[in-house]
Amino acid sequence: MLNKESESLLSKLLLVGPALVTILVFTSGVTDPVNVNKLLALGIVSCSAIAILTVKSYRFIWAEHKFLILTLFGFLLASINSIIQSDSPITQQLYGVYGRNNGFLLYLFLLLIFIATLSAGKISTSKNVVYSLVVAGAVNIIYCGWVLAFGDFVGWTNPYGNILGTLGNPNFIGAFLGMFSSVLITLAIANFKNPKIFLLITTTLGVTIFEIVKSNAIQGRVLLVVGLAINGFFFIRSRFKSQIPAVIYSAMCTLGGVAGLLGALQIGPLAKIIYKDSVSLRGEYWNAGLNMAKTHLFSGVGFDSYGDWYRLSRRASALVKPGPETVSNAAHNVVIDIFAFGGLPLLISYLAIMGIVLQSIIRHTLRSQAFDYVFVSLIGAWLCFQLQSVISINQIGLAVWGWVLGAAIVSYERIKRVDSSPELTKSKTIRSTSAEVISPNLRAGVALVLGALIAVPPFSADVKWRSAQVSMDAAKIEAVLVPSYFNPLGTFKYLQIVGAFEESNLPNLAHKYAVEAVNFNPHSYESWRLFTLIRSTTPEELQIALSNMKKLDPKNPRIISESK
Repeated sequence: MLNKESESLLSKLLLVGPALVTILVFTSGVTDPVNVNKLLALGIVSCSAIAILTVKSYRFIWAEHKFLILTLFGFLLASINSIIQSDSPITQQLYGVYGRNNGFLLYLFLLLIFIATLSAGKISTSKNVVYSLVVAGAVNIIYCGWVLAFGDFVGWTNPYGNILGTLGNPNFIGAFLGMFSSVLITLAIANFKNPKIFLLITTTLGVTIFEIVKSNAIQGRVLLVVGLAINGFFFIRSRFKSQIPAVIYSAMCTLGGVAGLLGALQIGPLAKIIYKDSVSLRGEYWNAGLNMAKTHLFSGVGFDSYGDWYRLSRRASALVKPGPETVSNAAHNVVIDIFAFGGLPLLISYLAIMGIVLQSIIRHTLRSQAFDYVFVSLIGAWLCFQLQSVISINQIGLAVWGWVLGAAIVSYERIKRVDSSPELTKSKTIRSTSAEVISPNLRAGVALVLGALIAVPPFSADVKWRSAQVSMDAAKIEAVLVPSYFNPLGTFKYLQIVGAFEESNLPNLAHKYAVEAVNFNPHSYESWRLFTLIRSTTPEELQIALSNMKKLDPKNPRIISESK
């Protein structure tokens, strides 16, 4: 249990931190304006949050949540097991691939902020998690509204033509606004008797719905409906003593959900509304991810290594649709990605964590029939996140909510359970009065610096790469490929630099770094493909490259014919 000072600091950090991770975007001096920044912010926030806890805090968490802590520890061990057994580049496993950053450090930071949130001992801290999501949502609807009205003032490339929010993709912002809408509906119900606040919330909800439509993201529309359904269930349940109305409502929602699922599969009357061609593509990506996991059942292929194994793992139908040269570096399903990254151990521990959150939801729901806006806000947003994660990647600005909300639900259920028991309340009060030798502010400050040092390498490497690009100086570009702690290498960077040297008529440099690229990551099809694109490739190198391309993409007839 945290003392008053530590609880206050944690509460403030959970108000600012998750929102910061979602909102933070840099467009100047970097090539990736979204992901490396959010990983850096998450590292700072999570390390600061975990440093607030003391030994007594950990003892309290262990006493209250033994199985959950063991499950989190199992997730960590499974992650380490994956890193040890995978032969993917260590920098790729730690920091993730360019444009995703779904490496081990992302999941480590998510574990840390989960544990820190789990230690919350006051309802006000849980409320701040809700308010943090509201802050992030408000910033995004203001920004998206400006873009729709006046154009985008952020200097980034937008190939989609739709609003991007601070997440860099229409699907991501659509999903986040869907989560936000669920919270707004809850707050509207809770403030129905306060006309001014109710008007403000419903107006904001109307703007949010409009922007969800403008994002053209099916996820956003589906989550809006799901959030409405969740709020409807808890509202109806709170209005009637009998459970019959809630049961009937749940049955109707279930039928609607089944109809929606069938529509996504091109079956039934909702098919024209819900189905998108991308559903078929995701089916191929899911299948490839499952195949990777099956062939590496107890270790996975390594963190963020899906892209290296996609061609080898896809089925023959993927050559027809989406096509032989349309590939992906993510399964577009968080659960399957985790299964592919770490095999059964990582999958089981992840599902167990999510299962414990569900258990807390059920416990509190059975214990209380009142419309508790904090609880309904937390579970509405969390369930919306879980639903969108079935068809999406673990984008950092979204992923932070899946873990923070989940931990907040578990801690909130514990707080309400303790508050309802006089004996437990007395015990809680006695345990929270001890003084601390080192102030939580000092610990959090030191950890902030440490978190920044741990998370900054992908960001600093991207800044260095952007500076070299702007200079157009061959020596500076070569310096980008000199590895160091603050300059971890990646396959994408090799591909970009070899292409730049080839286009600049520097064939010797192009050849030099093409060789380095395959040595860095022999599992990269695109790295071997470089030898078919550069002029200085020898006949022997070409045959070796084609042979490896065939091994990595055995079903592709073009590679088979070229290798003969």
